[in-house]
Amino acid sequence: MQWRIPAAPGTLLQRWLWICAAPERQFLFFAIIGGIILLALIPPLAGGNETYNFQRVAGIAAVHPLIEPAPVPQGVARLLDQASRQFPQGAALPLHYSSSQFHTLAAIPLAGNIRTTLQPNAIAVLNPVAYIPQAMAYGLGEVSGLPPLVLFYLARIAGAAAAIGITFLAIRRMPFNRYGLCALALFPTITFSRSTLDADQLTNALAFFFAASVLAAMVRPGQISARSFATLVVSAFLIAQCKSAYLVLPPLAFAIPAERYGSRHRWLFASALIVLPGMVMSIGWMVLLKHSFFAGLHYHTWAGDVYPDGQMARILADPLAYAVVLLRTLFATKLAPAALLGFIGVFGPPVEMPLSFHILVLAGLFLVLAGEGGALRPPPAARWLALGAFCAGFVLVLTLLYVQWNGLGAPVVEGFKGRYLYPLAAPLLIFLPRRKPTAYFGLDAPQWANVLGIVAVFGTVLVTWTTYWG
Repeated sequence: MQWRIPAAPGTLLQRWLWICAAPERQFLFFAIIGGIILLALIPPLAGGNETYNFQRVAGIAAVHPLIEPAPVPQGVARLLDQASRQFPQGAALPLHYSSSQFHTLAAIPLAGNIRTTLQPNAIAVLNPVAYIPQAMAYGLGEVSGLPPLVLFYLARIAGAAAAIGITFLAIRRMPFNRYGLCALALFPTITFSRSTLDADQLTNALAFFFAASVLAAMVRPGQISARSFATLVVSAFLIAQCKSAYLVLPPLAFAIPAERYGSRHRWLFASALIVLPGMVMSIGWMVLLKHSFFAGLHYHTWAGDVYPDGQMARILADPLAYAVVLLRTLFATKLAPAALLGFIGVFGPPVEMPLSFHILVLAGLFLVLAGEGGALRPPPAARWLALGAFCAGFVLVLTLLYVQWNGLGAPVVEGFKGRYLYPLAAPLLIFLPRRKPTAYFGLDAPQWANVLGIVAVFGTVLVTWTTYWG
């Protein structure tokens, strides 16, 4: 079935066909509709680790970018404390959130002239780059004297808007499998996380944008423009800062053909300029954390008594023993199926989709990817680099979890979430074969992307409602 794109959308059907004729518009439609509903439906500071992330945003806005004590308005501290009481750890589902609980938080004044010092926590220790839009919105709201709950929603909405906008640009820039990237960006897990105050809002979007930019640079003809090169340099630097595990993504730039730079020497210099600054700064951030916040620190999580310095010392002293821990985690635990379920429809505590929705969403993605066609082929080196980035990123995520979350000398790595794989997934689209577009069951890739978008948004909204309000 061929799409006929109307020159000037008139009727409702024509407008819908116009939206679906471009995957970035299709994504924008579902992301905005689902985002608006979820932003209103997820109770304040109830999605995932919003309490910890909001504290981090408030600290950054108070010009404390490092993981250190930060003075914030008294009302913000009261909001964090009250929200923690409303959602105690281990509460039985459904949570039966009520309007009275919301009004309790809304009634808290800012009290900006009274400062309360918040102590840092081991949950939100990310580079401030991951919170740029949220911290900017929060800061503007605090200067205006807005209530703490409004500051929270400003930060949440700013993160969602930035994530949707950057992902829109990523899908538009993607040189092939654009409907595949659109479908991936509409998965329930990422749809939910875009609507919560979290570092993943910006991280996932920037990862998609960098992957699309570097893949486009690999396959487009002619010499690379200054604008495209600058885009690669900036996006590579930013994604390496957002979360240190994703510093493995910038080396994808080495697969850009040397002809695009004019000579081998220019290729080497340009590639180093794209790759090294972000990687060096990201490693520097990890070293800084090790010798500042984590130095000598002991704390407890559900995964055990954590001692990061001791855990790292054990890994360095006996790398083979840690390799055994990784192998045991991969082959003697339920990591693989749990990661797949988490990638599709587990949003983090406490929201999780039923298995039937997992199957529908996964089937939708398969039909989108199987039906989409294309003729562009990235260089052979791109496949090895994409696979290497995925594997290295996966191991690095496990290692950071083991050091910062798991008990000293734990036999396996615990705490891995499928959502951690989103930034590493987009480059893997290059492994899909280049072929003519194919229709399955009478529907082609754009139509199956519609089906997936409807199922994902409906399922995410339904499960969110029943979890918090049912």
